[in-house]
Amino acid sequence: MMRRLPLAEQVVRRSRAVLLSQAEGGGLMGGVARFTRDTILKAASMAEARRWRDRPGRINIEVTAICDAKCIHCPREDMSRSQRPMPLPLFRKLVDEAADMGVPELVPNGYGEIMTMRNVDEYLAYVRTKDHPFRISINSNGYRLTDDKIQTLIDHRVG
Repeated sequence: MMRRLPLAEQVVRRSRAVLLSQAEGGGLMGGVARFTRDTILKAASMAEARRWRDRPGRINIEVTAICDAKCIHCPREDMSRSQRPMPLPLFRKLVDEAADMGVPELVPNGYGEIMTMRNVDEYLAYVRTKDHPFRISINSNGYRLTDDKIQTLIDHRVG
């Protein structure tokens, strides 16, 4: 359901009332008022058609801040972040809530490299236990992509 800001609602209501009363008149002011009324009504109709989403289209989850690269564009080295993976129970809670909301895509990324995680399979496997058909997207520098990790990504339909 779309929620309007109270001020916007008040402005739209007052503008409609003024324009409708002036548009009934003749002459130049009536013509300008009719044109303005039609423009505002069209804009209001378009605004009604653009509803706020009930849920985000994607959730980015930083499952680790550990990284085996030192990319010159990455601010990770200048940040004070925990250098360990996100606890699996917290990750499960986030996935459960995202599934309940119907979020279409999970992105378990951040400033860390997901392939540094020894138990990345547990994290991805949990996502696939949900009835909700998540799309999973990751970014990787590829340094640690072994045949086993590639198979894990394939098995869990990671894009």
